[in-house]
Amino acid sequence: MNTNPLLVPYTLAAFDDLTPQQVDEAITLVLAENQLALTALLEDQAGSPSCGVLVKSLEDHYQRLQSVTAPFVQLAVVAGLPHLADACQARQAEINQYLIGLTQNAALQQLLEALATGPLATSYDAPSSRALALLRRNGRFAGTHLSAADQQRLLEVNGALAMQMQFFELNVMEAEQAWSRLLTDEAELAGIVPADLDRMARAARLAGQDGWLLTLDFPTFISILTHATSRDLREAMYRAYTTQASDQGDQAYEFDNGPVISQILRLRLEKANLLGFASYAHLSLEKRGFESPAHALSFMEGLLVDIRPLALIELHTLAEFARESGVDDFQPWDLEFYTERYRQQHFDLRGQDVSEYFTLDGVLLGIGKIIDRLFTVQMTETAAQVWDSSVKVYRFAEGATTLGYLYVDAFTRAGKRPHVWMEGMRDRHRYRDDSLQLPVAVIGCNLNRPQAGQPCLLRLEDVALLLHEFGHALHHLLTTVDHASVAGLRGLDEDAVELPGVLFEKWCQSAPGLALLSAHHKTGEPLPEQWQTNIAQAKAFQATNALLDQLIFSLFDMDLHLSTDADQDAQRTLDAVLDNASVLRPPMQARLAATFLHLFSNENYAAGYYTYVWSAVLATDAYERFVQEGLLNAATGASWRQEVLANGGTRPMLELLTRFRGRQPTSAALLRFLGKAPSS
Repeated sequence: MNTNPLLVPYTLAAFDDLTPQQVDEAITLVLAENQLALTALLEDQAGSPSCGVLVKSLEDHYQRLQSVTAPFVQLAVVAGLPHLADACQARQAEINQYLIGLTQNAALQQLLEALATGPLATSYDAPSSRALALLRRNGRFAGTHLSAADQQRLLEVNGALAMQMQFFELNVMEAEQAWSRLLTDEAELAGIVPADLDRMARAARLAGQDGWLLTLDFPTFISILTHATSRDLREAMYRAYTTQASDQGDQAYEFDNGPVISQILRLRLEKANLLGFASYAHLSLEKRGFESPAHALSFMEGLLVDIRPLALIELHTLAEFARESGVDDFQPWDLEFYTERYRQQHFDLRGQDVSEYFTLDGVLLGIGKIIDRLFTVQMTETAAQVWDSSVKVYRFAEGATTLGYLYVDAFTRAGKRPHVWMEGMRDRHRYRDDSLQLPVAVIGCNLNRPQAGQPCLLRLEDVALLLHEFGHALHHLLTTVDHASVAGLRGLDEDAVELPGVLFEKWCQSAPGLALLSAHHKTGEPLPEQWQTNIAQAKAFQATNALLDQLIFSLFDMDLHLSTDADQDAQRTLDAVLDNASVLRPPMQARLAATFLHLFSNENYAAGYYTYVWSAVLATDAYERFVQEGLLNAATGASWRQEVLANGGTRPMLELLTRFRGRQPTSAALLRFLGKAPSS
């Protein structure tokens, strides 16, 4: 009997039992078995290929590999547990080589082409047809149509690109960890909320110092920018944060990502040209809903015309408010501070007071209630092995039927991936033997760990981020598709990925959602009704400027990747976009691209960062139906679940949204939310 927990069927991984030796053994065995199975499959299908057999078998092979790699990747890379990191790194190259060999297998690609062009091609159901199309696209992107010499060069380019993207992320991490500033006079931290002061004091103690240690992690940065009454301190933090990993600031050239960005862009252009595309943007748009970079740019430029005047009005309002406090030269390091003060004064909201109503446990309970009301799906905490004692595991079920599982890894710790994210650990998949694999998702956050006897209190921004990631998790868990490659999040047009997250976070902007999400940590009372109304109004304030920021980064991204100049200057490109579109320009020494992980640590958002703006348009349009029919209306929720979530990546998102709305989506709802009628 095999005792390796990765080599026996499981639903939730036995994290307590995993060792590097078991990881090594499982990968060796599954790679060997998959190679033998592929050889037998190609022989069996050579004469008369069957879509049901070929496509489903390939998915089976990949899911088997995922079942042994996903748990240890979770532990080594995401959870920050170093004892498995070496085992992960040692085998990753071999895994990559197997996957590359699969996509470049000429015999396999010929069979896939035969299926796609054969007489039965029009009879395949939507999941099979989409899965087949993705397999063919993967082969095309792997260069199966290229000469042997060009295939070899493509391998070299992909390898070099992966290395440069890893360098980029490493520079960001090292730059963040290398900078700190110790304050010994608490008066310099006037305005900072007690929980953040405690965290800064703990950081100092861990460093063997007395006082308050400021670092460049995002929670510390945003706390200083939002609450510190010292304008000098806000400016110092802003300049340090926006010059990380660059040729500017305190660590100029020490972790400089400028040359790394240049190399990434050069390699991406070469990759696109090898595959027959004029630019990397043309290559990237093959995976997205817009038919060409020109159409994506037209969308962005049209939206810019609509929202930039509104952003100027918002900024003028805030600058006038700051002038009343003696600030005549409004700067980027004033934005968060005076936005918070404006909200306190005009909407009767103080972040610290509002946080008293949002404990982590209470918000998770409220999210479960919203999910139950909208989708008749129950989210119940369950016992399972986890990689940290703080991790919670939830079972998602409809009555007695289990739909999937979710891990919530909420708190910061050394070595853990930064920021907030959601990813699928296992995909929903029905194997050829008819056994069903349930989907499993992970949400990761970096919230401050509460002190003994105290709850974890969340800012409204934290609540919105958590809801956003739950939107992604619901997309992954509530799919009904049995083909893993197009189930849940898989197979989506990549510019539609953010839509479910952007939509779900809107429930913390509404009174019905806030009533369920809030409960005072001492009294249990929900957020007062007037505050619920005020929060919704406050959320709209500065929303245009936040959207404009995303639009600026989207235009920068597209301009970069549309370029056919192998020696382009990324900072010059960004400066040009800022000069044209921004309403509050960062200082010239700011190097925002140097820490732009979305663009330069992977390829998921390269020439596709506009997905955040596009998703805001689509989500606001979809949300308008919920507003009209009831934000907790079960019938509307059932329609969203059936038309969008259940279908995963089997059909274009615009087609699914058109079904849900009864018409094609437009930007009218977003412009109404921002206070402007659509342009005629």
